Amino acid sequence: MKITLLLLFALFSNTLFAQTLKEINESLEKKDLSQFKHLIENFKPSDYCAAPDEITNREILRTYHEVVANILIFVPTSKGKTSGHCNYYQINLLAKNNRIIKYDLYSKKPRDPKIENYKLLNHYSNDGEIKTFQEIYEKTFYRKLKLNELFDNSVTYGEHCGFAGINPAERDLLELYINSKNREQLFYWLTSPNFEKKLYGYEGFRSLINKGYKLNEKENTIISGLEYFKGRVNTCRGCIFMSENFSEILKQINE
Repeated sequence: MKITLLLLFALFSNTLFAQTLKEINESLEKKDLSQFKHLIENFKPSDYCAAPDEITNREILRTYHEVVANILIFVPTSKGKTSGHCNYYQINLLAKNNRIIKYDLYSKKPRDPKIENYKLLNHYSNDGEIKTFQEIYEKTFYRKLKLNELFDNSVTYGEHCGFAGINPAERDLLELYINSKNREQLFYWLTSPNFEKKLYGYEGFRSLINKGYKLNEKENTIISGLEYFKGRVNTCRGCIFMSENFSEILKQINE
């Protein structure tokens, strides 16, 4: 009898787990961004698993939003509610207005930033809409966009981060680009969909401007439009790592 109950509990846990993943997939398949956000924002954290990373939602181009959602699903075992599996997932999606035009659903290990380690579970891409998006991006930012530039949450804006006070790689590169007056690389960062790289690029141009550099027409157009970007960025100040509004960091650079 005991063995039967254990088997039934295990079956119930696996079914519950499958249903939860099914809900995620069904929501994605509807291509409705608001409905999807409502679903994932109601996932409750578990006291027995490390908390997943925050959800990022960035307007990388007018009416186009990039979302990176990390989700935790705790599946209890027959030993009790404190025993079970911590299953982590990441969803990368691109939406035009409220319509999802691309998404990837992965299983992953917690705090693993390398997408090459993830397992792809589900994928969708409206190739026609993606092509239009890339064409608008090129007209807006004067350069082509590679799709692998999207959904990058690995960059931190700041300096002397953590207990050891180590600079992010981009901070050290920034000094090289400023000293060598590498406007091409600074412009590439400035026009990146990655908000942290945008800030490094902008800081680099501000430094060059302070040394007497005159912006060309394209650079001036892009910099003038930075204030309209909406979303949060990963920042560090010494040992403190935070998520802050893009606009607030922009103001701090100007000050």
